[in-house]
Amino acid sequence: MTGKLKGIGKYLVLVFIFIFCFCISLFSQRKINGIINKYARVSSIGTDFVIIDNYLHFSQFTQGDTVLLIQMKGARIYASESPTYGTAYDAYGQPGRHEFLTVLSVDDVTNKIIFRNDIRNTGYDLSCGIQIIRVPSYNSVLVDATLSCQPWDSVSGTGGVLAAIVAKTLSLNADIDVTGMGFRGGSVAVGMGVCAETSPWKLEKYAFPAYTDSSGFKGEGLAVRANTGNGPPYPPVYPDFAKGMGANFTGGGGGNGRFSGGGGGGNYGSGGAGGREATDCLPPRSGALGGKSVVGETPLNGGLFLGGGGGSSTYIPGGSPVPGGNGGGMVILICDTISGNGHAILANGSHPGTASGYAGAGGGGGGGSVALYLRSYSSSGPGSALRISAEGGQGGHNSGNSGNGGGGGGGLIATSNITLPGNVIRSVKGAAPGSRSGGTAPASAGTDGMILAEFTPFLNGFLFNSVYSSVTGNQLDSICSDMVPARITGTSPAGGSGSYRYIWQKSYDLSLPANEISGAESADYTATDPEEDTFWIRRIIEDQSTGLTDTSKWVQIIVQPAIGDNLVEKDAVICHNQIPPGLKPLNSGPSGGNGIYQYQWRQNSSDSGWDTAPEAAGSNADLDSFDPPSLVSTTYYRRFVTSGRCISQSPTVTITVLPPLTGNISSRPDSVICEGMIFNTLGASLPAGGSGSYTYLWQDSIDGSTWQPAPGVNNLQVYDPDTAVFASVENRYYRRIVLSGPDDVCKNSSSPIGLTRYSGIRENTISTGATICAGTAPPALTGSTPLGAAGTYTYLWQDSSSAATWTTRSSAGLSYSPPALNDSVWYRRIVRSSKCSDTSEITIVKVHSPVAGNVIGFMPGSGADTTICSGSVPDIIAGTGSLSGGTGISG
Repeated sequence: MTGKLKGIGKYLVLVFIFIFCFCISLFSQRKINGIINKYARVSSIGTDFVIIDNYLHFSQFTQGDTVLLIQMKGARIYASESPTYGTAYDAYGQPGRHEFLTVLSVDDVTNKIIFRNDIRNTGYDLSCGIQIIRVPSYNSVLVDATLSCQPWDSVSGTGGVLAAIVAKTLSLNADIDVTGMGFRGGSVAVGMGVCAETSPWKLEKYAFPAYTDSSGFKGEGLAVRANTGNGPPYPPVYPDFAKGMGANFTGGGGGNGRFSGGGGGGNYGSGGAGGREATDCLPPRSGALGGKSVVGETPLNGGLFLGGGGGSSTYIPGGSPVPGGNGGGMVILICDTISGNGHAILANGSHPGTASGYAGAGGGGGGGSVALYLRSYSSSGPGSALRISAEGGQGGHNSGNSGNGGGGGGGLIATSNITLPGNVIRSVKGAAPGSRSGGTAPASAGTDGMILAEFTPFLNGFLFNSVYSSVTGNQLDSICSDMVPARITGTSPAGGSGSYRYIWQKSYDLSLPANEISGAESADYTATDPEEDTFWIRRIIEDQSTGLTDTSKWVQIIVQPAIGDNLVEKDAVICHNQIPPGLKPLNSGPSGGNGIYQYQWRQNSSDSGWDTAPEAAGSNADLDSFDPPSLVSTTYYRRFVTSGRCISQSPTVTITVLPPLTGNISSRPDSVICEGMIFNTLGASLPAGGSGSYTYLWQDSIDGSTWQPAPGVNNLQVYDPDTAVFASVENRYYRRIVLSGPDDVCKNSSSPIGLTRYSGIRENTISTGATICAGTAPPALTGSTPLGAAGTYTYLWQDSSSAATWTTRSSAGLSYSPPALNDSVWYRRIVRSSKCSDTSEITIVKVHSPVAGNVIGFMPGSGADTTICSGSVPDIIAGTGSLSGGTGISG
């Protein structure tokens, strides 16, 4: 075992090799279209060689080519004037037989192509059209535009066949179409335009030479010679039997008389008969016979054949004839898988078109052959459908009352004996005849061909032994040193006896002998253990009956060192809808792989199922670092690092998301007090959410926007405001912050509570009370304008007869006018403003009782009232009563 690559130089070599291999893998699916084969007619054949007289054709082949050797014709037919005309009597050589060979060398002097192995199908007949076809081989191939073949050329004896070998998958993005590429339909022919009834002996025969004007040409078919009953030598069917209503075995007969229709070509299904002559013939004679079926003809059973050509009719000047339709070509594909992608493989016979005027219509071409050797159809998805068709071509139409063409018979579809998906459709239908405007006994339809599920190509000297990585689909793959290599898939072999033994070999150094892998005896190889070093693997197939061995190409598996140092940081706890910290590598970067790294961050709702986890949401999920967006639930992250075939997953980073804090609702007690009072305790409900464990911080603010920790004990669920921090008149705001989780990641602020503390009421004075006499009203009591508190005031005036029990008398305002009093009364004023209240000093209004006993009269002895004369002195008048009331003090 070789040592691991070490050092930067070898590391860069690994990188280059992988990139180179990746490019090979990317472009290994060749795109093909048009014609991919080369063709040559064999002039001479030996034990292990053929000779090609045409040098231009010969020069298309070279050493190492895979070629297909196939005999195209070879039937001898009954040629007596009877309804059996055209039936196969015998066969020459190996008609329809084929084999694939490998070219060992070419000789430019003799135009000889020498094969690696002897030709196995002995008895090929050179007179029956043997051709050699160069067959390209591909790993995987994509048909990106119509793929076809060279049309069959009756003169050169080449063409009509499409063949390819694909080691893995043949994908169709366009159709494979060899419709009408088979045996030629009969050419249009000038006729007499005379009804056969007028000269039956001359105009109603099964065969005419090519030079006569009595009938249309027969379609080309498998027949090469005619048996007239006169014994050998047997003449060729052309030119002496080129026309007439009889079939040319699989070629349709030509229309006799006045424009009767040509017969449809045959293959595995029979062609339909052509329509009768023009309706102005009395009676109109029958049209040409359709081509025969090869089924039941022992020498021909199981052969691969081109579809027979449809026979033609005749015309006279003024008519517009159509020839017989060409038969379908042949498709031979050897591959592992076919992916149809909604396209088709077509080997249908062709439709001649429409004749008009003084002319008959040709028959439709017979369906060709499609032979598929494969292991599976790709049937995944609605667009993977595949249609395989070897249908006959519809007979030619006739817009007048002359003969229409018979329908072509169906061809052959032969496949491997594998399960057929429901979206793979096969059809070998015989075609309908052409239409005509009038007449009786119109043309008939062709019969259906045959579908076989037992096709195995004849591979001579090799066994279709191709192996490839099940991942890349080619002979190059790469893995990581901690990976078990992917399955090595091998094609299903073909050729030999069918009894195979598989041997798998492995090598770590191709300069040394390979080692056989013990126990590896299946068609595919599945490893069980990881590999540490680059290695090569191949498959040898032994045919246990013939001893033939076939060794595949090596599949190289480049082993890259496993990715290491894929470390990122770090677990975090956040609160609901927060943005977590960025996820960053813990080192300078990963190591291993091919030195070129691609990143993908993935996220998951649980720490499992990472292989199918989605890419992380965010704009930089393909970088070495990742910034997660805000999260509402716990989320797991991993960084996937890819380098070549190596993939590494980092340890999981868990972002735990705590539920949002709720329930932080403050109760709102009285929010206004007066100087000298204290605030009620500020309370709030128990919170919920977060981690379930909480701390508190009460804050205050003088403007509701700038906050600072509240003074005093501020870390409890409730808070007692400190009135000492209030100014004489000041509004302050309080709120509670709830914190939870590591590093207090969850934070919630309650709604603010506004508290107001007013200063006390000042300047609440009233005027001094007066002294009055009973029954009089004292002067008004005037009060000062107060200060302090909220600045707006209400007033209550109270009186008392004893300065103990007070009665409210008025809320009139600053001053008060007492009523007339009979007793002394004490007064006071109460001023209120918001929560503040102040009572003035008391004042008294003193009330004296009325003066009584104020009686006057003459001095005692003076008598009563008297009248005196002017100038006389009256008696002395003096008070006579005892005075009371007032102050008791005379004055």
